[in-house]
Order: sequence, then C-alpha cells, then structure tokens
Amino acid sequence: MDAGALKKVAVYTLVGVVVTIIIVFIVSAVRQQKFSFHLPFGKSVETNPSIENPHSIIGGGAGPVGEAPTPVQALPQQGTSTSGGRTGAPPKDSAELQMKRLSIDFASRFGSFSTDSRNQNLEQLLGSMSASLRTWAIAKISQNQKIADEAFQSVRTRGLSAKVIDQNSTHANVEVQAQREYTEGAATHIAYEIATVELTRANAGAPWLVNSVSWKPKQP
Repeated sequence: MDAGALKKVAVYTLVGVVVTIIIVFIVSAVRQQKFSFHLPFGKSVETNPSIENPHSIIGGGAGPVGEAPTPVQALPQQGTSTSGGRTGAPPKDSAELQMKRLSIDFASRFGSFSTDSRNQNLEQLLGSMSASLRTWAIAKISQNQKIADEAFQSVRTRGLSAKVIDQNSTHANVEVQAQREYTEGAATHIAYEIATVELTRANAGAPWLVNSVSWKPKQP
C-alpha cells in the first residue's frame, strides 16, 4: 500500500472516531435529562418523560401550541353589575325636599299673574290644590272673567328658598322666601316677601296638596 492510500485510511479513521465521540456525548446527555428544547411562547421544558403535559404552567398563561391564551375575566367594578349597569336605583328625594320643592313651585306660580292672562296661574294649579282651595280658585276664576279690561298690571314671583316650619303625618307649613316684581303701567318695583304654604294630605301615603297660601313682607 502506497503512502497516499495510508493517508486516506488515517483520515477516515479519525473522522469515524470524532463522529462516534459526538454520538456518545449526545446519548449520554439525553439520558441524564440535561438536553432541553424551547416552546414557541418562550417557556423551556425539559425532556422529562414523567411530565405528562409540559404546557400546564401553574398560574395560567399560554395553552398548547396552536391554542389561544386563556382569557382572564375581569372583576366588576364596585357599584356596577356584570352587565355594565349600576347596582341599585338612585336614591329618591327625601320627604322634606319634596315638600320644599312643591311649596317653592306652587308659591312662584300662584303668586304670578297679569291682566293679560288673569286666570292662567290658577287654572294650571288646580290639580295641586286641596278641595277647599280648589273651590275658592274656581270661584275666583269666574269672578275675574266678569271684570272689565283695565290698565296693565302684573306680578312676577320667583321662589328663592324654603323652610319647613312644622309638620306631622298629614299637615305641614312651609315658609318660602320669594322675590316679587310688581308692574303697573310703566312703573316697576321689586319686593322680597315670605309665603306661608299650608300643605295637607289624606293619609301618610297620599301626595301633598296645597290648602292655603298667605303672603307677608320680609322683615329687613
């Protein structure tokens, strides 16, 4: 055998030895469970045959390859329902606040009138009057219809605030502070007055009705 052939045999033998060493190293590493691979979601899992499902990660996260991540359900905010609405109805106005609003509105409209629409204020308020006050108002409307036209006069009333003076289950008195603008012809002046609005109702569950309204000047 010549020198060239011997050289080729030596090279092939050396390559075979190197390949054999690499194969032995890889097999040894696998057996010692030191070889690992990486999942697409950035989690590395060791090739331990005792792990039945390497994708089950405590605390949630991505599922098996090809499945979407498990969504996290948000807790409803305080005061809202799971459907997005508010929990519970808004609080109703207190009984005292309702009485004050009724008294301010009634005094403002009852105390506003003019010769151009002399009965409008009374006609609009008939449904808020007690039986006795309604009887008086109907008679007043009939009386005003018989009065001949005269120089223009008007009173514009604006309720400013209210205070409950006394109250029980079926009766109450409310004081309304009001600003009243009096006009006669071309002359106008403003006065501040107090209306005492008497409220009444048939029983504790019935709506309040106005039984009377009386006016007095506000003391300086």
